[in-house]
Amino acid sequence: MRQVIMALFGTVASAQMYPDCVENRVVFRHAGAHAVFVDLSSFGTSGCWQNDCKNTDKFNADDKGICARACSAMGDCTHWSFGEQEGATKCFLRKSDGGREEA
Repeated sequence: MRQVIMALFGTVASAQMYPDCVENRVVFRHAGAHAVFVDLSSFGTSGCWQNDCKNTDKFNADDKGICARACSAMGDCTHWSFGEQEGATKCFLRKSDGGREEA
């Protein structure tokens, strides 16, 4: 399934710390291979994949700083996107920059 994300997007590059790592208008699509499905219930409890925040690559968030903190806490996460999906702003965690697109 393709995600529809609009708004501000960011990436976490291993060489840069937040907020210097943020790139505007970039999204990382799951594309069937790039998502990190982990327990994100300590960062968000809604907006998760199939309403299961204990096995998800996304969650509702108020700001992109939450995305940066969540990604840095997950061992496999190297990139994240922050944007709108289904009327809510969300974090999307990824294990690579595969699926990278200009928004």
